[in-house]
This record gives sequence, C-alpha cells and structure tokens, in this order.
Amino acid sequence: MRRWTRRSAALPPDAAVSIRQAVSRAARLLVQRSRATRRPVSAISNREWAAAAGAFWTDTAVRLGRPGIIVDLPGHGRSDRPSDFCYSLPEMAEGVGRAIGAVTDGEPVDLVSHSLGGTIAIVLAATRPDLVRHSVLVESAIDPVQIRPGDIAAYSEDAILDGGWKQILAAELDWRRCEMRLADPIAIRRLAAALCNALDGTLHALNSAGSPTA
Repeated sequence: MRRWTRRSAALPPDAAVSIRQAVSRAARLLVQRSRATRRPVSAISNREWAAAAGAFWTDTAVRLGRPGIIVDLPGHGRSDRPSDFCYSLPEMAEGVGRAIGAVTDGEPVDLVSHSLGGTIAIVLAATRPDLVRHSVLVESAIDPVQIRPGDIAAYSEDAILDGGWKQILAAELDWRRCEMRLADPIAIRRLAAALCNALDGTLHALNSAGSPTA
C-alpha cells in the first residue's frame, strides 16, 4: 500500500496531509487525512470529487484544529472504478464506512457531506451508528424525483457508452462538465438510477429515524 505526504502553502507548516488508499469491499478508496488531536471530521464528496474540493475540506478541518478525513467515492476522483461495483447506496455507504473505519480504527466521526454525499451519509449513519457521531447534511438529495428525458438515469448503460455521456456533458455548464469528467460514466449512471429508486420516502424515514444530524 503506497503512502506519501505532500505540503500545501494554504496549510499551516505542521499540517502535512497524508494520502493513502483504504481498502473497501470491492474497491480501493482514496482517503486524505490531516493531522490534529481532536475528534476527527470526515467529509464525503458529492458526485465528482475534484482535488481542489479535497484541499478545501482538508484546509477547513486543519484551521478548525480538527483532523480531517476526506474520502473520494468509488468511481469518483482518484478512487477505483470497478466495473462489477453496482454503486447502490448501501454498497457506497459500506465502502465509505470501511474506508473511514480503517483510518480511525473505528472511532466515531462528525460527518460532513454535500448533495449525493449527504444521501450516502444518511445510509451510513443508519447502518453504522457506531461510526457516525454527528452528521451535517448540505443540500442532500432525499426528496422523490421524476426521471425526465435527458436525465442521467433515463439513459441505459449501453446508451451512456454509445454517445450518451457526450450528450450529458454537452448539456452541462462548463464548471460542472469539468467536474463530471473526474467520475466514471457508468458509476454516475448506476448511482443516478439507485438514487431515483431510493427517493420514495425511504431516505426520509432513515433520516428521521436514526441519523444523528446537526
């Protein structure tokens, strides 16, 4: 397992960030961690995890005096993109939970997440309450949606590979297009379908019943 350390001008001199691969059930997930002594904060990315976003979260955690643990989701950023990974919400939550647990030795974290990351955080908090102390959800997708023509979930996987991904990218704003290129098209399509299937009240029930949100 390769490990290395980098320095950033935006971080204090004693806040070197170590980056390593943590092994989940079916994929290696890239995990960034900053050093500190207080209870760790973990951030789950939304769909496309850019290096700049990871640096932002790490820098924020360091300046708060908290150790930051930032996870690239399976199929996103610099994590693995296995073709046999179904990218369901439970499978994503399991992988993220294993990655966080491997870094913290099972110590619970305060979980910060945005968009799809927040959706996964709800499932993670419900299935691994031992790992999530508090959860901060920002613009998390939990409301039912109707799939419309042109939506990612409206494409089949074959259609995604046969020109559909180019059509989807062409319809996005420039900044979104740049971010989406950091993710695997099939991973995005499977996640979009899984998310639409789960937005039937199930996530609302999980969030209300068992997630320690803040």
